[in-house]
Amino acid sequence: MKIFIAGSKSIHYLSDDTIQELNKIIHYVDTVLIGDCRGADAAVQEYFADSGYKNVIVYVSGNNVRNNIGGWEVRYISVCYETKGYDFYIQKDIAMVESADRGLMLWDGKSKGTKRNIEHLSRNNIPVTINKYP
Repeated sequence: MKIFIAGSKSIHYLSDDTIQELNKIIHYVDTVLIGDCRGADAAVQEYFADSGYKNVIVYVSGNNVRNNIGGWEVRYISVCYETKGYDFYIQKDIAMVESADRGLMLWDGKSKGTKRNIEHLSRNNIPVTINKYP
């Protein structure tokens, strides 16, 4: 199973609920699809790296990897050179939704990007677990 994990940039720690979900992923040897952003992406990457988990693919918009803490496989998503900012970085998220069997979103209740990922997964009838952060 391929699990798309993403979350808010404001999240820099993992809750007990999130750790339980990540441990299930490790137990079932699911493939993790994750971005290269700071915040939740980096926190989850750090957890998997510390756990020695290898079944991770880091998705990157364009050619520059911002975070790949475990040195995992990288999937580069082509983006038109004219595309900038938010529209540039969501291209990797769109690609992960299209490849995912399930989603795990770490959401602070404010992040527009995480909200968009939740909506995109739901519209595509892909089950999504939302772990809320204060």
